[in-house]
Parts: sequence; C-alpha cells; structure tokens
Amino acid sequence: MTQKTVGILGLGWLGNTLAQQLLTYGHQVKGTVRSLDKLKEIDERISIYQITIEEDKIYGDLAGFLEGLDTIYINIPPGLRKNPKSNFAYRITVLLAFVKNKNIKQVIFVSSTSVFKDDPDFTTYNEDAKPNATSINGSKIIAAEQEVQHTFPNAHIIRPCGLIGEHRHPIHM
Repeated sequence: MTQKTVGILGLGWLGNTLAQQLLTYGHQVKGTVRSLDKLKEIDERISIYQITIEEDKIYGDLAGFLEGLDTIYINIPPGLRKNPKSNFAYRITVLLAFVKNKNIKQVIFVSSTSVFKDDPDFTTYNEDAKPNATSINGSKIIAAEQEVQHTFPNAHIIRPCGLIGEHRHPIHM
C-alpha cells in the first residue's frame, strides 16, 4: 500500500477515531482542532493545526494544513444547535476556495443523515436516496453538500448516524 498524507479537518470523536485507523495503515495524518485543550487526547504522531472556520474568516494555518495532502476529510460540525443562524454552506464555500487551489486528489465530506426528512413511517434510505429534508437545519446541510459537489464533482459524501461508543451513550447523543 502506498503511504498517503491524509488531512482530517475536525479531530473530534469521529475524526480522531478515523486518524487512529489511518495511522495503522501507515498513512501520515494531519488534523485540525479548534481548541488546544484537545491535544492531550490526540496521538502525537498526528500533525496538529489549530484552525477555526467562521463565516467571516478562517483562523489558523490552513495553508500549512492543506500542504501536501493526498486526501482531505472535511469533518466539521455545522454547529447549528448552538448557533441556528449559522450559514454552514457559506463556511464550507469559504473553506473550499482554499482547498480547490491545492492538488488534493480525494475530497471526502462528512455530512449527516439530517439531510433526510423525519418520517413517522420510518422510511428506509440508502446510498441512492436524494436528500429531502424540509427542516431549516437539514436544508443548510444539504446546501453545504451541494457546495462540495459543485466544487469537487468527484467528492465523496458520507452520512454517518447512530455513532455511539464508550463516551457517547445514545441517551445523550
């Protein structure tokens, strides 16, 4: 297997777990955090960058983070629960303007099943299902996905759900 340099924009619970797996495959991993308080939870083999993406500006060394990446996972939470007025799609658009100027071969956007409408009949969705959320937050996430697909037509979008673990009990998540 060829060693790749993989960037994970957002080393939260999911991003950090992904980074650990990528390290076991021998890849170089770069990751971002918003707060340096998280450093104690992150493997020292990961190159860490403190980056915050706001609607008006990106704070931190984004250029350094993006440099030399073969693959990027965009794994930043929309933050719509804490800030319902946030324009998540615009934040993604601002980010993608920087990403598209690099020679990154693979873009993976970590989205959410919130792009699907809550249905009392428990509709089954699969990989071919088209996003159909009618909620404000769902619509904002759909708009972000569309920005990614418009900028990177070959990008992959994943929509995890039901992520539970040792410190993520379903009653709290």
